[in-house]
Amino acid sequence: MEFKLPLEQFYHWEKETPYKTYLRQPHRGRWKDLMWIEVSKQVRSMASFLMVQDLPSRSNIAICSKNSAYWVMADLAIWLSGHISVPIFPNISPTTLEILLEHSEVQMIFIEKGKDWEKMKAVFPKDLKKVFLPPHQDKMDLSWEKICSEYRPFNQNIKREGSEIATIIYTSGTTGQPKGVMHTFDSFSYAAKNVLEIINLEGEQHFFSYLPLAHVAERALIEVGSLYINASISFLENKATFPENLRKVQPTIFLAVPFIWESIQTKILQKLPQNRLSFLLKIPLLSDFIKKRLKKKIGFSRVQFAITGAAPINKELLEWYQNLGISIIECYGMTENLTYSHGNLEAPEYFGTVGKPYPHVEVQLASDGEILVKSPCNFKGYFKDPERTLNDLQGSFFKTGDLGETDEEGRLKIIGRKKDIFKTTKGKFISPKNIETPFLKSPLIKQVCVVGNGLSGPIALVVLEEIEHRLPTESIKKELFALKESINQNLQNHEQIEKVIIMKDEWNDENGLLTPTLKLKRTQIENKFKKLFDKWLKDKKEVLYEVD
Repeated sequence: MEFKLPLEQFYHWEKETPYKTYLRQPHRGRWKDLMWIEVSKQVRSMASFLMVQDLPSRSNIAICSKNSAYWVMADLAIWLSGHISVPIFPNISPTTLEILLEHSEVQMIFIEKGKDWEKMKAVFPKDLKKVFLPPHQDKMDLSWEKICSEYRPFNQNIKREGSEIATIIYTSGTTGQPKGVMHTFDSFSYAAKNVLEIINLEGEQHFFSYLPLAHVAERALIEVGSLYINASISFLENKATFPENLRKVQPTIFLAVPFIWESIQTKILQKLPQNRLSFLLKIPLLSDFIKKRLKKKIGFSRVQFAITGAAPINKELLEWYQNLGISIIECYGMTENLTYSHGNLEAPEYFGTVGKPYPHVEVQLASDGEILVKSPCNFKGYFKDPERTLNDLQGSFFKTGDLGETDEEGRLKIIGRKKDIFKTTKGKFISPKNIETPFLKSPLIKQVCVVGNGLSGPIALVVLEEIEHRLPTESIKKELFALKESINQNLQNHEQIEKVIIMKDEWNDENGLLTPTLKLKRTQIENKFKKLFDKWLKDKKEVLYEVD
């Protein structure tokens, strides 16, 4: 099959497979299946509407919504009408939203009335036209359904050039200084073509979309990838229905961040303790039965490729899943290269690395160990920020900000983030990732953030697994003390943890301490608690609660 640009793939499937289900939207426990003929009608009707809005050519149009069929159709309609899509995470703060709306110069926005709508609506410019996506709409709203019922489908197949900007993706860690990463249609096409040549998919493909489509990995793999293999996409209804939706869909490709893999493991071990699971897996005939049953119960009975990315994952966790017959490919990429960089396609061999570079990707290590990547999908610059664009490039190589090392065959191992490294008063640098990794192996701990810049020694801030809070306080302290001592035995003197602090609340995107892709916001965590650091260090106890 010839690989064309994303819009041309849309034209192909609407013509060749009009009655095949493409998008599956859940609502109150029921699924609404949209065939290509229905998707085509709605996309083309919305494109007709956009074309008569008197917008400047190639205007920026935002999408701010949870994942849904309407998100994908809005994106396609924006492209079909000759404009540029600007995804915005639906759970960002109103302050950040206001900054992004101003910086991106969007002329219109597709918006869902989510739980934070009342807070968000106050920051919208009065002249910004809003199209409201289902299901939460009022009669007076300019709604998706109303537009699709009133406008005839646009019946031409316009040609977008590969070199045109298709989208501006704002990085998930955006705060007061937005970085809008510009990508072309060529980049999407190139990434899809080459990744699909690398992996060998068999039969019909079914995707499950639950990570934010505003994030580059979900966008490139799930939305755009579906256009190149005619995969169906089923969407998550809400966080509470994740296990049920995943079991129902049984996807053929599953992409998750490490936090999700850890959460699935925790749920399994709560019902089937590790000792019993290990015993059952040692019994030859029973082992296969247990593996098949667990896969089906999770939602992995059809998974051909399981993928992890966006943050480092413990090697031991990869091995744990491998024992269940689930081989996870650890991938590495950035928003700036459309995640087209590395993948450990040799898994389960070389766990702990992100594998070799994808075809036509070049890698260099700077003198300080920073990873520099030259990818065919490297971005075209930051929107309205040529100075930062030049600063983040070294020639044609992108400066990732990650530290790494390679083996003799080019397999890359990520050591940590350059900006995360800190120095204590002992005058030596410390990479927090090297200390956090062994902490996260403990079944006690759900989250950990090691801090220590300017302190006498590192402090480990830990969030316990929910079930562990039910244990007696002194038992928890005793176990964490033993864990700290065990970890310290394998660390250099200046790296050794002085205190373990048990945090009161979990860190999440709602309290601003995780990014929308569930990565720690280290600066925000440190700033929130730094006034307590000295008090904790002076306390004689080595393990204490935040509110002791």
